[in-house]
Amino acid sequence: MKSVVYVVVAGLSIAVAFVFGGLTAAPIETPQINPVVAVGERYVTHVSTDKPIYRTGEKVYVRSVVLHTDGHTPMTNPGTASFEIKGPNGDTVASGGAQIIDSVVGFSWHIPWSQAGGEYIVRISTPFGDTPAERKFDVRAYRAPRLKSQIVFARDGYGPGDTVSASLHVERAEGGVPTGAKVSVGARVDNVETWNGTITVDAAGNASANFKLPATIVRGEGVIAMTIADGGIIETATKTIPILLQTLDLVMYPEGGDLVAGLPNRVYVEGRTPAKKPADMAGVIVNSAGREVASFRTEHEGRGGFSFVPVKGEKYSLRVNEPAGIKTVFPLPVVKESGVVISSASDVTPREKDVVVRIASTADGEYSVALSQHEKEIAFKRVALKASQFADAVFSVPRSLDGVIVATVYDGKKIPKAERLLFRQPEHHIKVKIVADRADYVPGDKVTLRITTTDEAGKPIGSVVGLTVTDSSVLEMIDKREQAPRLPVMVLLESEVKEFAEAHVYLDETNPKASLATDLLLGTQGWRRFASAGAGSLKGVITDASNAVIPGVTVRVMNTVTGAVLSVVSDERGAYTFGEIKAGAYRLSALLPGFQTNTANVRVTGFADVRKDLRMQVATVAEMVQVEAFFGGVPAGFAGGRALEIRRGARLGEPMPMAAPAPPVNQIVAGNLIAFEKEEAGFNEKRDRAGLKRIAVDAHIQMIREYAHTLRPDWSEDSRIDFAETVYWSAGVKTDNSTGLATVSFNLSDSVTSFRAIADAFAGDGSLGSGVGNVESVKPFSIEPKIPLQITSGDVIQLPVGVINGLSRRLDRTQLTAKAPGGIKITLLGDNSGALTPKERSRRFMQLKVGREFSGLANLTLDAAAGNYHDSVSRTLDVQPLGFPHENSTGGMLTANGSRTFEFSIPDDMIRGSISTNVTVYPTPLASMTDALQSLLRQPNGCFEQTSSTSYPLVMTQQYFLTHTGVDPALVEKARNLLDVSYKKLVGFESPTKGYEWFGADPGHEALTAYGLMQFTDMSQVRDVDKQMVARTRNWLLARRDGKGGFSRNSRVLDTFGGAPADTTNAYIVWALIESGEKGLEREVAAVKASAASTQDSYIIALAANILAATGDSTGARQLMDKLAKNQETNGNVRGAGTSITRSGGEALNIETTALSVLAWMREPSYTVNVQKGLKWIVDMNKSGRFGSTQSTILALRTIVAYDAAHARPKAPGRMILSLDGKPVGAPVAFTAETRGAIVLPEVGKELGPGKHTLTL
Repeated sequence: MKSVVYVVVAGLSIAVAFVFGGLTAAPIETPQINPVVAVGERYVTHVSTDKPIYRTGEKVYVRSVVLHTDGHTPMTNPGTASFEIKGPNGDTVASGGAQIIDSVVGFSWHIPWSQAGGEYIVRISTPFGDTPAERKFDVRAYRAPRLKSQIVFARDGYGPGDTVSASLHVERAEGGVPTGAKVSVGARVDNVETWNGTITVDAAGNASANFKLPATIVRGEGVIAMTIADGGIIETATKTIPILLQTLDLVMYPEGGDLVAGLPNRVYVEGRTPAKKPADMAGVIVNSAGREVASFRTEHEGRGGFSFVPVKGEKYSLRVNEPAGIKTVFPLPVVKESGVVISSASDVTPREKDVVVRIASTADGEYSVALSQHEKEIAFKRVALKASQFADAVFSVPRSLDGVIVATVYDGKKIPKAERLLFRQPEHHIKVKIVADRADYVPGDKVTLRITTTDEAGKPIGSVVGLTVTDSSVLEMIDKREQAPRLPVMVLLESEVKEFAEAHVYLDETNPKASLATDLLLGTQGWRRFASAGAGSLKGVITDASNAVIPGVTVRVMNTVTGAVLSVVSDERGAYTFGEIKAGAYRLSALLPGFQTNTANVRVTGFADVRKDLRMQVATVAEMVQVEAFFGGVPAGFAGGRALEIRRGARLGEPMPMAAPAPPVNQIVAGNLIAFEKEEAGFNEKRDRAGLKRIAVDAHIQMIREYAHTLRPDWSEDSRIDFAETVYWSAGVKTDNSTGLATVSFNLSDSVTSFRAIADAFAGDGSLGSGVGNVESVKPFSIEPKIPLQITSGDVIQLPVGVINGLSRRLDRTQLTAKAPGGIKITLLGDNSGALTPKERSRRFMQLKVGREFSGLANLTLDAAAGNYHDSVSRTLDVQPLGFPHENSTGGMLTANGSRTFEFSIPDDMIRGSISTNVTVYPTPLASMTDALQSLLRQPNGCFEQTSSTSYPLVMTQQYFLTHTGVDPALVEKARNLLDVSYKKLVGFESPTKGYEWFGADPGHEALTAYGLMQFTDMSQVRDVDKQMVARTRNWLLARRDGKGGFSRNSRVLDTFGGAPADTTNAYIVWALIESGEKGLEREVAAVKASAASTQDSYIIALAANILAATGDSTGARQLMDKLAKNQETNGNVRGAGTSITRSGGEALNIETTALSVLAWMREPSYTVNVQKGLKWIVDMNKSGRFGSTQSTILALRTIVAYDAAHARPKAPGRMILSLDGKPVGAPVAFTAETRGAIVLPEVGKELGPGKHTLTL
């Protein structure tokens, strides 16, 4: 009796692993809601995280607010949002979907311990939104400082010989100011110390230093370091000195777009360092004779401006005087002889005031001024101009109009002549007040916060409030300039500008420079020149990670205002082109099986060619996200998709004439532009419009609405081990409509620190607001060890411990002790029993000596007592072994009463005790198939192909489960119900003249129909299928034979179908017909046989081998099987495929080809070894229940089901024995006939030393 055993490490791969650290997880499924949002309705997503930096092992809490672009009102219907987290290399490390409730969505990501450090991006998209919202955060090892500090320079640029002025602001982590603290300041330029000194912190927490830079600077690498000594607490703050040398990036923006002779012109200036940081400067504007005509000085973020009247025919340039040493002269744009200038009457338009636009022209004439926002015109006024005289266009705009507005001047022929951005202050805002129930707390205390929301007049207003309570010392680790904006700034400014920094300045009405800073920001946006007028083109090249071009990529572009979609396929050079498309914002997407879907946001400007290249990454299992929705008739990936027929000369985003049903192909395809007609789709509007679903690929993802920190069951006030930095987070707390009140409660962690409560609010009328509060957690006596981020085996360190007396009286008999695990020796240094004076902050030292063979995470506990007070702190010490990590894995299959031996070597320089192993056995494929089914349960959506991709994998898993016991009945029932829905939807796409087409139009598509025939044939084994429908589908395909052994082909290409080569398509159609039971295909079979004999394409050869074996040509089949065997690599993968029926590539194509090869080999017993190797490799590719793309998953599951059916035997009990180097390890592990899950075998890492070893199962 035989049984198949799958040996795996974590998940479902067949492997035995020897790992120096590592962690894996399985996926989860997220819910779906199909929102009802009218086409053209636009919402913008705004995203925030609870902190800017995280350690591995912590949770990232993400909140997304979805507000309407007009009036930023909340959504009135539920919906879904998709999210992904991009790693430092641009790869997707986690993704999924979440439900939008009350216009907010929240989720958390538990950062795996093995996650690489670096900058991460969380990206949130909605199917009805504009461009995806993004927020950056860092993952790195860090220690929360005990002193919060910020360094600010008086200017954003200094040159050789300039005097640098640097200001420091510092506060204690637990609150209060270290008045009188000494600060040692050191400045280094080009790695040479140029100045040092000592300054003192004043009562406001401020200190400043002034020093002169060297007269000669070579590289311009400057840094200032300020070491703050607050008693025994010492922290260092550093910042790069913005030194400007010869290189400076400077851009000038005439206010209306052009310099016009004879009229007053305002010009905005923006300076950047080579590192793209702001560069402050001052200078003059001179004419061709060198005469000065204007001067300027930057005012904020390297931005400034000047005004002058240019002379016709004259040339002007800008010279930088400060900082010294900038020799480059920057030419101004060419002066136009005639034209129009535009300016704003003020830096920003105050609330409740009319928008006033001033314009002037070099000639008399009738002009018009239009105000627009988000590509929508909101006001229009005609103005009669006299030459060289300014006139005001005054607009009484709706009260709800605020934020960034585009003002455009048109001449009498409706040609845009000048344009600029304006900002109008919001008329209404929410005041958010956060009050704690007590003035101060001790660690572990319960805190109740009272949140009050009122309008600008103090009247209560019901609001949705996002609330975060986080350790403020962590927030201040990020330079204030780089700190993320609050919700009002996100909504009113962030989504409208590029390179957004200093977010706290622009809407701060207490800052006298706020209005000027806003005007300078808007005046230096490079994309603003008539961006919404006319049409342009969009083109680019698709490449892979090695920069090789990729042909055959489906490239789609969606207008984010109209929802209109176009699609093209990249040519043999990887190039794609969209001809004339209307100016505006677009979402661009590139799709190819086997690759990650790549999306980008682009803005097409009028009368310009826009280039956007896309680089695609091969999809790995960790990144495989299935987008299962259509957006109003548009394939997955595009939101609010409006059906659009493309005809030659048509422009995307503009209305088309009414289309007749089922138009001829040459009307649907314009060049290589592919159109989608919604009427042909037959969608249920309410159910299918804008529905989005993603399957989360990481078990560390969790949908969450609220998190409130609670005390651990064994919590003690004298034992501090929990130092959670975020103690409360909520995606949306609702305040009462009548009182404006809400309360939340949580427990503090064990940290002695100050927590900052940050609230962002929005109301139903579009009002926005934010507020800040503080919660101080203090102890009368406490200690703070300064633990290094990481140490190495064998290290000897001196560990500083801050000892803090928070009382206004003396504390006697101070004692300090420490405990650590064996392998770490602790010695207290110096006097350990001195008294503490009132409010004293002293420092003690202890020596830690780490054994050379000790490594891992060590719990270090420090206890201190002073008088009647006690404190205990436990921290984790990360001890890394010397050397570099190494990992090895392997695996295979076991037969009954058989064994499998694995050989491996441990290097001589291995650190003893650093090895860990994981050996896991699956007695049946059941667990693997169950995981597959759970990950594939999805509601059918979209056209025929999308519906099929949802349901076909379920067919294969159902075939397995209906012949095996031990499967969760609820799971099988859910899959059966979904199959019923899918079947009814699939048969609805039958063409009027039979066959199948994506949307049920005429004529049918041969390849798609063959694919459908295969699915219906397989589906008939698990449910009733209309036999007459299958027969007429088969007959329709037979009628498409061309009499030469091939089939006529519909030239339409949609998604992945239709673009495969003729030989590939013909072979697949023949295979589908034969698998459905068709006879009499001798001519077509002969053609496939001839094609397989003359090609090296393993995919075609594998199809042909299956066809010949099924039709009785054993000799021909074996010849082709031999060719496949020669192409099989040692790991089981069958190489050499060109493409597949779905134009797959990469890993997905390899899985499809290997699966077809194994199906063929299984028909001949002599290829048993090839079958075993191929099946092992296929199962090894199973990650989180999927095998790459949908088509490769289908064929992989088909192969596993076929193998299981061919080798089915009665189950029997047994036992697993693990031996290392011939000696049994632990007791045998027994299993029974009912065993379903994994069998975990003993850990052997501690038994492994340098040299060769054998592991036997």
